[in-house]
Amino acid sequence: MRSKSDKKKPLVPSLRFPEFREAGAWEIKRLGKVLDITGGGTPSRKNPDFWKGDIPWVSSSDISADSIKEISITKFITPEAIKKSATKLIPKNSILLVSRVGVGKLAITRKPICTSQDFTNLTHHQYNVLFLAYYLRSISHVFESFNQGMAIKGFTKENVESLSLALPDVKSDEQQKIAHCLSSLDEVIGLESHKLDALKNLKKGLMQQLFPQDVA
Repeated sequence: MRSKSDKKKPLVPSLRFPEFREAGAWEIKRLGKVLDITGGGTPSRKNPDFWKGDIPWVSSSDISADSIKEISITKFITPEAIKKSATKLIPKNSILLVSRVGVGKLAITRKPICTSQDFTNLTHHQYNVLFLAYYLRSISHVFESFNQGMAIKGFTKENVESLSLALPDVKSDEQQKIAHCLSSLDEVIGLESHKLDALKNLKKGLMQQLFPQDVA
């Protein structure tokens, strides 16, 4: 992100893959110019029929703080619920960015989905969706700085639209390279986490068996 005083200044990452070190600077672009930004909403809870459909609907608690690929879908709504509320059907390969109650969490949706008003959704972009999602995750502190409001802190659609980021050429393979690198690391972290959980469970089981459990 750049301030108004230097938003036209060329920018390159401090770490770059060898094949892109001579590729030139990234270009400063305003997010509102390179993607569509939409909000969400919650169908009335007073109408139970709205919640008997097959269209997935998520709230901020359904997004993991640790993964950009995990979305816990437990609620489903009807087309009528969409028509009669502020929620919208967000296309697949969009980024669901939490703008209230868990500010800065985000996830990529791999299927059309609806969200609550706690989201600012980034759609119809030309960039590699993994690259863009990791980029936004890396600047989560910026979204936290937008926090405003008395009861529920958060940021607005306008905050995101006005945000300027340095982006590589949309046709460049650099964004794919970055996305693949970080995604591969996430896969390794996931595998190691499962191993760690298994070891913890093994230790717990051994402790229960290696010591008498009857205490006078």
